[in-house]
Amino acid sequence: MAWGLRSSLKYYLRRCCALGISGLIRTGGSRVSSHLRLLLSLSRVQLFNSIYDWRRGTNTAAGVPHISLEMPEDVRRMASWYVPMPTRIFHYIIDALPIHPADYLFVDIGAGKGKVLMAAAEHGFSELIGVEADSRLSVTCRANILSCELSAYPCTIVNQDVMEWELPDSPAVAFLYSPFTRDGIERFMNSLESRLSSRSTSLILVFVDDIGAQSQLSVVVGHCEASKNWQSHSISSLPNDRTALFPMEAAAYSFNLDTGAN
Repeated sequence: MAWGLRSSLKYYLRRCCALGISGLIRTGGSRVSSHLRLLLSLSRVQLFNSIYDWRRGTNTAAGVPHISLEMPEDVRRMASWYVPMPTRIFHYIIDALPIHPADYLFVDIGAGKGKVLMAAAEHGFSELIGVEADSRLSVTCRANILSCELSAYPCTIVNQDVMEWELPDSPAVAFLYSPFTRDGIERFMNSLESRLSSRSTSLILVFVDDIGAQSQLSVVVGHCEASKNWQSHSISSLPNDRTALFPMEAAAYSFNLDTGAN
């Protein structure tokens, strides 16, 4: 979806060359027009993401396709591509939560290059933790944190499969920007609830995804709504963001300590 403007241009040029003039005509004008609109949208997203990096001296704009992720194969099968999170939408979601951020640590599951962590620092969370299974992305994430002068902020980057990582038993917001495949999010939700049964402090789970047929939000919502352990927090329609390729949607749930402990 978003592995960078250069790679996208190469893809479309190869596609046009492979089809030839007659092939392009056979695909129909509407399909070509749809491809061009997507390419223009991708160009816009890449431009504004690059401006974000230029202003901060960071490296978050270029996406990383699934095939390029550096992690064990069994973990990569459950992982999604790295795509930078639109910060305007992130701030909107955090502001909508019924919490005082200073009372919570913030955990970015699938931290990628650290853009979400940098945005979370602006809200004053007590501590930041980024969990990222890809070794190369973890290095980039640490470098971006240093570039943003967040080294003095309590921030830890964990290079580990989140399925094997233990969430600290402190009040926390766990944030996920669609870091898994559908099978991966199913496995994560099952693993999370089993590990939360002995939790003694509050947890708020936030999941964000692009609106569309491939959205995994329904998996998270279905899992939480089917369990008495989760309480929903309303998040209204998300605002537009120039760095979002598609419209987005989000859901937030609090783990119910009373029922979870039973």
